[in-house]
Amino acid sequence: MGRPISSNTGSLLRLFQSEFFDVHLHMHYLLSMESGGVQDYLVNALYKMGDEDVEFYLPQLCQLALLRFHKSALHKFLLDKASRSMHFALKISWLMVSYADDKRPEIREAAATMVKWCEEACVCSLDGAGADA
Repeated sequence: MGRPISSNTGSLLRLFQSEFFDVHLHMHYLLSMESGGVQDYLVNALYKMGDEDVEFYLPQLCQLALLRFHKSALHKFLLDKASRSMHFALKISWLMVSYADDKRPEIREAAATMVKWCEEACVCSLDGAGADA
C-alpha cells in the first residue's frame, strides 16, 4: 500500500490547479515553498505561463534561481527560455551579470555559471540565434 498523501499536499495541489491561482500566487509559492516536489511542480507550471508574465517577474526568477541554484530546476527553466529567445537570453544574461557583483561567493559563482550557460544555450539553440531574433 502506498503512502497516503497528506491533506496539506492535496490542498496545495487543489490550490495550484484552481482558477484563483494566478501568476502572483505562483511567484509567492515559488518563493515560500522550498520542498523539492512543490518546487518542481511550480517550475514545470512556468512553462505554461505567458512570456509577458515570465518577463515581468524575470528579476525575481533570476534571483531565486541563484539562491536555490543546487536545489531547484528554476535555472534550467531560465536556460530553456534563453535557448528559445534571444530577447530572454539577453535579459537573463544581463541580470546574471549584475548579480555576479554580489559579495556572497555562492551567488557570485552561480551567477557566473549562469552567464556562461546562458551564452551557450543561446549559441547552441536550433537556429543559432534564438527563436525571435
